[in-house]
Amino acid sequence: MIEMHIKAETTYETVELFKYLCDLTLNHYVLKKVEIRYNRKRLNDENDPPEKWTLQLYYDRLHISVYGLTSGYNGSGPSDLKEILDYCGFKSEETNRVFSEESFDLYK
Repeated sequence: MIEMHIKAETTYETVELFKYLCDLTLNHYVLKKVEIRYNRKRLNDENDPPEKWTLQLYYDRLHISVYGLTSGYNGSGPSDLKEILDYCGFKSEETNRVFSEESFDLYK
C-alpha cells in the first residue's frame, strides 16, 4: 500500500494541495474508507504520527493522512475539512456531523 502524507503551512494550503493531488492521481483509485479524528479540545501536534492526523482516506491501494485541518475562527467550524470531504464526493447532510462529533467513521 502506498502511504501519502499531506501537510502544509496553513489549512487552506493543505486543501489546495489535496485538490491538486486528487486531480492528478486519485481518479485511478477507489475510496474505501474515511476516518476523521477531529477533536475540538486538542489540535493536532506537529509531532503526532500521520495515523493520528485529522483525516485518514483509505483507497484500494493508497492511504492518505491529512494534517492540520483546523476549525477556523469565530466558531466557523471545520470548513476546510468539509471542503475536502465534499471534494471526495460526500456532499450530503452526513458531513455536517463533523461539526458536532469528535470522531466518526462515514462507513459505520
